[in-house]
Amino acid sequence: NHASVTLSDGSRILLNRESKVVYPKEYGLSHREVLLTGEAFFEVTPDASKPFIVKAGKARIKVIGTSFAVNERAGNSRVEVFVEEGKVNLYQEEMENTGILIETGYVGKLSRNVPSKYLNKDENIMAWKTRKIIFSETKLAEVIKVLEKVYGKKIVIENKKALDWPYTNTFDNQNFESVTKVLAETYQFRIEQDRNKIVLTGGKSGI
Repeated sequence: NHASVTLSDGSRILLNRESKVVYPKEYGLSHREVLLTGEAFFEVTPDASKPFIVKAGKARIKVIGTSFAVNERAGNSRVEVFVEEGKVNLYQEEMENTGILIETGYVGKLSRNVPSKYLNKDENIMAWKTRKIIFSETKLAEVIKVLEKVYGKKIVIENKKALDWPYTNTFDNQNFESVTKVLAETYQFRIEQDRNKIVLTGGKSGI
């Protein structure tokens, strides 16, 4: 379940699991700033006189009005922002003049305090929010990563060779049990439940 926050100016924030956003009581009076820990999707109400700023680790994302996702836990001290619509300025704290503009469809990242950007090619970048997951000849190792992120459950494939097997399927708002059942049937895995994780044993490649 995702928590949804609506701010006083009408801006909406959808928080992924184990994520939180902090903002002052005076939010919106003279400026608009929020502090993000984790991952969230933002739909910002335009207000040219009061830019919207997300603080995420050492990254700063400055917005006029747009919708975008920020992942403060992208790994290796990296913060990522995916712009769904509009533009944002990504920069390191206190260094706005060195920021770069991230346009619609691009991912910006701040890594080792240096901002950069690239065109997004990951169809599942927003799957945690949309619950639509697309796999096209995707290796099972990557499939597991995506499913773990979307559902917050641990998946272990015992057969290490299977991690290279390709998988093609599309899931639209299906629950974790049905997704893993379909995956297991495809490769004849056996599903074993183990507290907070499932273990897939055995398995045969369909190739």
